[in-house]
Amino acid sequence: MGRSRTPSLVVLEEGNLVMHGAPEWRVRRRGQLRGYGQPTAQNLARFVAAGNDSFKEGGVNFHITDHMRGRGELGPEDHARVTRAQIVRNDGSREVLASWESPEA
Repeated sequence: MGRSRTPSLVVLEEGNLVMHGAPEWRVRRRGQLRGYGQPTAQNLARFVAAGNDSFKEGGVNFHITDHMRGRGELGPEDHARVTRAQIVRNDGSREVLASWESPEA
């Protein structure tokens, strides 16, 4: 069996979709998993932009947008997206290290 570990930093996201779990913020590469750099607003904006691009047509998460359109939750030109995000310590303190908000929010 593998072992579990609690990530020290996580990304809390809000948007027009339901998120199940908070992605881990990795400062450095760990094995095959890439690191995102220091927890800054600029790095968080880059992280969110890459995630939002994945919900557009041709992206790896487009099936989520397609499903939401089929349920009538999105218009034909809309796509799933994150509009606000924070990198927080996952130690119970929930100290906010970086924040980002969409200009369109």
